[in-house]
Amino acid sequence: MRARAIALKACFDNLHLQILICLQLADGTLIKNLSGHGSAIAHLNFSPNGKILASASWDNTIKIWQLPEGKLLNTLIEHKNGVTSLSFHPDGQILASGSADSTIKLWNTKDGTAIKTLLGHSGKINSLSFSPDGKMLVTGGEDAGVTLWDFDLDDLIKQGCARLENYLENNYNLKAGDRAICNS
Repeated sequence: MRARAIALKACFDNLHLQILICLQLADGTLIKNLSGHGSAIAHLNFSPNGKILASASWDNTIKIWQLPEGKLLNTLIEHKNGVTSLSFHPDGQILASGSADSTIKLWNTKDGTAIKTLLGHSGKINSLSFSPDGKMLVTGGEDAGVTLWDFDLDDLIKQGCARLENYLENNYNLKAGDRAICNS
């Protein structure tokens, strides 16, 4: 049995005055409408495994949907202005969001908690994307700047150990096991 492709588009229901996400088969057959946002939808993004859909809206929220059922799993509320862009980390465990409030937020996709807020742009974030290996996040904003964020934890540990090397070797208040923390 062949898998069926799903297409997404933002729809507006004039009768009920609500914003919808329309899930459709590749042949145009409507599968389901997902409603819940109170303003225009700015960005949609599938998780790497295709089982989760994230939607960003000008209502300052992100909604996390389970597919193909279309069940709302979580509403992420921390941005102070419209959410303009989304990107899942390749492992699917982190979602990055950019906003007109000039912030980038990192979210735990399992429980919807905010992990970290990244500051570095002076205007609205227009676009963001994780690198295929997940070691970098690139963001672009109205400040005409492109910013690269380093997520290479192996490199971060090496940099930290290089800075601590002299301290670990010469601090006599440390236990022998603590001195070897960077040797593994």
